[in-house]
Amino acid sequence: FGQLGSGISGHVAAFRLSDGGEHAVKLVPKVFSSPATALHIVREMRIMRHVRHPNIVALREVHVDRPGFDDVYLRQELLDTSLQAFVQKSGVALAEKEVRHVLYQMLRGLLCLHTAGILHRDIKPSNVLCNGSGLVKLADFGSSRVVGAADERELLQQPLLTQYVVTRYYRAPEVVLALGDYGKPVDIWSVGCILGEVLQQRVLIKGKDSLDQVVRIVRVVGTPAQEDLAWIKPGSCALGFLRHCSLDSDGKPFPSTLGQVTAGSPAMAEMLASLLRFSPDRRLTVREALDHGLFGEFRSEADPFVAAAESTPSFDAGYEDKLLEAMGRTPFDESPFRREILQVRR
Repeated sequence: FGQLGSGISGHVAAFRLSDGGEHAVKLVPKVFSSPATALHIVREMRIMRHVRHPNIVALREVHVDRPGFDDVYLRQELLDTSLQAFVQKSGVALAEKEVRHVLYQMLRGLLCLHTAGILHRDIKPSNVLCNGSGLVKLADFGSSRVVGAADERELLQQPLLTQYVVTRYYRAPEVVLALGDYGKPVDIWSVGCILGEVLQQRVLIKGKDSLDQVVRIVRVVGTPAQEDLAWIKPGSCALGFLRHCSLDSDGKPFPSTLGQVTAGSPAMAEMLASLLRFSPDRRLTVREALDHGLFGEFRSEADPFVAAAESTPSFDAGYEDKLLEAMGRTPFDESPFRREILQVRR
């Protein structure tokens, strides 16, 4: 009874079943059109079956329309709207307490993923769903993967940023600069970008392309200190470009402008700056963020949903070995992916 969204990983619509129940159904068409598409749908199904938490959208059922299927349907729980729709269409700024509650729930869901060893890799306002009672859930795991897992792009000889085309505004510096491997801090950066967007009711860092995104990051978070650049290889093009764009026309470093976003709240300002530290090694972990003084009223140490997130078992990505092997074959062998989808469907 309504189109909810469309993206690179599929199309989502709302449906009302004969029993009156309402659900979101994600259609992933032509799942075997490329090795990467096939791997991503298997990962998404596997991850959603594994993580069960109130702040993560639940997968109810997987459907294929025939034995020799090409399309996969994921039936998920339905929420009223997304954070993107709320920010863009409501025109109403959230009170600080409401912002804290949204951020806290996002972090609880992310804690569940990170405890399991899973990177979301595509946290953005359209993938943060919410309802009228204030419940917030992370959605869309089509780009997710396990920390340290083999990267399919190396096998396929694809550019590092292939799957980030649509979500540039929420990319961490290490992703924009294409500096190779990255980990959990990329999700923390994305959460920080969303926090800034909710606070000021517009995109926080809006670059026109990847290089411009780096320039705008520097002008929002401020010129990185020397210790914030220690993780970048000396003599690299990335380091050279950063030094080129880190000084104004008078040769002075850019100050951070994040304080203008937080409306005079010291705790909120500290949180935003801590999520958006230029160096991934210096950003807060998700657990450190939950323990921040900004959330004192929520008492994370006594929160059963924080405890539930921390008890999430590690996600075993061993099933991917045979899939990654199949991805490297010419022509592409889709049979292991079909078997995997049918197995997860049961």
